[in-house]
Amino acid sequence: MAAERYAQGRADFVAYCAGCHGREGRGIVLDFAPPMDGNAGIRGQSPYNTIAVILRGLPAQRMDRNNARAGMQGFHRELDDARVAALVNFMRTAWGGSKDEVKVQEVAEIRHQLQEHGYLEAAQ
Repeated sequence: MAAERYAQGRADFVAYCAGCHGREGRGIVLDFAPPMDGNAGIRGQSPYNTIAVILRGLPAQRMDRNNARAGMQGFHRELDDARVAALVNFMRTAWGGSKDEVKVQEVAEIRHQLQEHGYLEAAQ
């Protein structure tokens, strides 16, 4: 259902996310990139963090001496607000059980906030 309802979001997930998070959202290796299926950020009531991570990315993390997680680039240059909304809606519908749809304006507001505070350029 999610793939049919949000075809562009599914296509962007495959193009931009599946290389690390897996085509079916199960992740490749937990230490490398977490699964989207069952992910707390995807399941959360607010889509803010999911949108912010897609736009800004995440730095690489070192958990301990033997475990690290790869960084994630931000996609604020590649994906416009409509495509980010479709991507988030696809993921939240497929793996988060959300029935609330993220609106393009919501993505635009979050993008503006991140840019206003220097978080988009700082992430590159």
